[in-house]
Amino acid sequence: MSQGWAQQPQQGYGGPAGEYYSPNPTPMPAYNPAAGPGQDVHYRGGGAGANAGPMGGPGGGMDGFGIPGGIPISPKSLARVGFGAYGDKVLGAGQAYYAKYFGGGAARYYFDVTEAYVWNKLKLVACPFLHKGSWARIPEQVAGGLTFKPPRNDINAPDLYIPLMGFWSYVLAASTLQVRRGEFTPEGVAVHASWGAALWAAEAVFVWAALRSLSSSHNHISAPMMDLAAYTGYAFVLVAAALATKILNLPGWTHLLSGGWGALASAVFMVKTTKRIIFSEARSHGFDGNRHNYVLLMLAGLQFPLHFWLGSV
Repeated sequence: MSQGWAQQPQQGYGGPAGEYYSPNPTPMPAYNPAAGPGQDVHYRGGGAGANAGPMGGPGGGMDGFGIPGGIPISPKSLARVGFGAYGDKVLGAGQAYYAKYFGGGAARYYFDVTEAYVWNKLKLVACPFLHKGSWARIPEQVAGGLTFKPPRNDINAPDLYIPLMGFWSYVLAASTLQVRRGEFTPEGVAVHASWGAALWAAEAVFVWAALRSLSSSHNHISAPMMDLAAYTGYAFVLVAAALATKILNLPGWTHLLSGGWGALASAVFMVKTTKRIIFSEARSHGFDGNRHNYVLLMLAGLQFPLHFWLGSV
């Protein structure tokens, strides 16, 4: 055997007996001078090396990330260990959903707002009766086909900035009322957030199902779930405003008035928005939309118990 491939023991550099065999006969340092006492940044564990780090030990050691025992820390490795053969499928489905709605321009579209848009949208949500002009969205021709202008350029476009701000304003307002009554607990914040999010998701799914129920074998009526989440989330702004009357210790009739006004405004807003979606499909497929009035009436009536449930804290 050539001299260059002779087995040269190097103490403290890993291996079954603390030895590392290299084709280079020159001894290698047992540790990096920049490392602290007893630490070897080159060590990757697996044996009882003489220079094993403080987290190492006989038969074990540290992996490249400083995790004892070589525990996998990458998402795919953890998914594979936790879910077995289905780990990659579960992780792949989650990554595909995230890439579709949050990884690219799809999510940025719903947050492309300006101060002027937010102010005008709040006025539209709080008083939809005074909205003049069409409720239809403004189309825009792009390289990939026809799309709609972002919220900054269209007051009728859905956004998620205002619904999320309204949602957390509702959670803070409900928690503040508990503080005033001396009933506040940290768990109460989680309860308000979880119940509010559950009702939000349930209403969005209900509106989606109501639109799909109007479809037929030739006509497909639907809307993106993110759009429906935006439309149904505007109600939290009005509920938070109604709770603010309680926080300010205003007379009881002001809370009833603001709560009733908020429910009525949400009902009109949802009817106008949903009617626009239905009639847009009706014009494109050529069928009569008058038979859908019962669905619109049902969506309008849903706003009153929803506002009552969220406002009764």
